[in-house]
Amino acid sequence: MIDKKVISEKYSGILETFFDHREEEAFSAVSELGKELVLTGAGPDVLIEIHGAALKTLIKDVDPMTMSRMVVNANDLLLNGVMAQLEEERRKLAPTKLEEDVERDKLDNIISALDADLLLLDRELTVLWVNKRLQERPQFNNGTIIGKPCNMSYCNMAKPPEDCPALIAFNSGQPVRQEHPITHPDGSTRYYHFTCSPIRNAAGVVDRVLELVQDVTERYVMEENLRGKNAELERFNKLFVDREFRIKELKDRVKALEGK
Repeated sequence: MIDKKVISEKYSGILETFFDHREEEAFSAVSELGKELVLTGAGPDVLIEIHGAALKTLIKDVDPMTMSRMVVNANDLLLNGVMAQLEEERRKLAPTKLEEDVERDKLDNIISALDADLLLLDRELTVLWVNKRLQERPQFNNGTIIGKPCNMSYCNMAKPPEDCPALIAFNSGQPVRQEHPITHPDGSTRYYHFTCSPIRNAAGVVDRVLELVQDVTERYVMEENLRGKNAELERFNKLFVDREFRIKELKDRVKALEGK
């Protein structure tokens, strides 16, 4: 029997650790919590419920830009916990093809609550599966990107860049988080936060990567506007300082002339 109060307290502590810039410690702790939930028979929906309540408490008094960044980063942490749950279930059950489909449906339902895209890629970066939200997005031809290279069908690039987060996840075997713009075929450019989680086969080799993509365009625009305002303020400050310096220099010259 799961004690939600105890689990909630644990997860709140993990979130605080995460936002205290101790990310590796938080990712390790949430993975262990995910495995612990499997032992109690709890599904990912329990972790999502706890995540939402804990995050709401932490962000209630912050400004919109900080809130956006915290939500995006916290969703990375949530995905890590959910992945740990699913991997533990897979290890115990040695899933058949049907069970893998059920597993993907679980992820789909989870990510639908986060308003994000989810893609499963192989080592050639071919898209093997996408979630329902992505299937409904006109920018990606309503999900017809399955079976095509991710860099071409999703990122609209002829070849993957050297800093492609999915490639780095495949090569390093570690989760990767990056932010990149995507210019869609219709000419629109939006900014996305990529979280790429490596998935290992029975031999322990990374043969797939699960890619979570969150739209952070609004936060990016707010940050750009803030940078512009700060640059303008710095320019005015420099003009003011230069003006004061020139006035002082002029006063010093006047005093020097009066002393002659």
